Amino acid sequence: MRFCNYVTLAAILVAALLIPLKIQSSEVDTITDVKQSYSNAMETAADDAMESAVESDHGDDVDLNKDHIIDKFYHTLFINLGCPNDTIKQNAVKAYIPVTVLVARDGFYVNYSTTVTTSNGDKIITKNWSKKIPFTYTEANSGRVFTFSLDDNIKIYDPHTNSVSGGDYHDYAKISSFKLDDPDNDCYRSSLLCDGNFDTIRRTTIINKITETMEYYINQHNKIARQYGISYKFSLPFISEDDWARTINDISLFSVFQGYPYVSTNPKLGFLNIYAIGGARIVKPDAYYITEENGKKLYHLSLCKKVINAAPEVKSQVYGSRQECALQGAYPCPDCRP
Repeated sequence: MRFCNYVTLAAILVAALLIPLKIQSSEVDTITDVKQSYSNAMETAADDAMESAVESDHGDDVDLNKDHIIDKFYHTLFINLGCPNDTIKQNAVKAYIPVTVLVARDGFYVNYSTTVTTSNGDKIITKNWSKKIPFTYTEANSGRVFTFSLDDNIKIYDPHTNSVSGGDYHDYAKISSFKLDDPDNDCYRSSLLCDGNFDTIRRTTIINKITETMEYYINQHNKIARQYGISYKFSLPFISEDDWARTINDISLFSVFQGYPYVSTNPKLGFLNIYAIGGARIVKPDAYYITEENGKKLYHLSLCKKVINAAPEVKSQVYGSRQECALQGAYPCPDCRP
């Protein structure tokens, strides 16, 4: 075989190896571009929807126009996806949004999927709002039911006196009946109010309530989606701690978009699985404080025992975020877990 033939053969072999790599690289670029495009569209839609979400604010009560919020969300989303007048694509996009959650001050609503029958007898997917779901926590020893909010205000139902009251939890923590354990006189000590773990329990309760409810409605969406030939199994995505903090510290909109193929002509390349959060930004952000023990700096939530018992100079130095505390060389407190 002549030398030029060897060169030609080598060139063919190299091309055979490089072409698949080039195709694979192109597919990765396509997936990245599509994911970024949809992520930007979702985030913009969530932010726009919450920009004027609060109709009126009466102290602890906030009026939210849920229908206006969800309409604005979809309106902006469809514009950013290039289908403002394409009802077929709009309905397809809605089919891949199993839940959207609107977090209010003292509870949340879920915009979920259901089916309706048209005048022509066709069944189509539509969206409904749930009733407000409160952030409730039942104290084990006393049976008291606490309803949390995004701030320090609570409502308390006492089954022993069949009474309901509400206000700032700091005020309740000072009442002697919450510090005593005297069942004969219907007095039960409240670990929630008296042990310095109010904020931890509040956060855990809110996150668990939202998570459990979202999972329920996502499972309902799976049943509906199968009727329309969507084989993708919808599930609650992993949500970072920072994003949970954004959700439970402010009136916000949280929407899940998943199951949509990156490339409709080649679903083997995978599916989108993203979420977006938009906040109304009317709730004051958390305050953090740094203490030092045995040469180690720790940062805490304002309600942590170590802050409450700290020197005045510690309380006078307030940090606005965990990132600020970390820049000071501080680590999160293992007790209040900020």
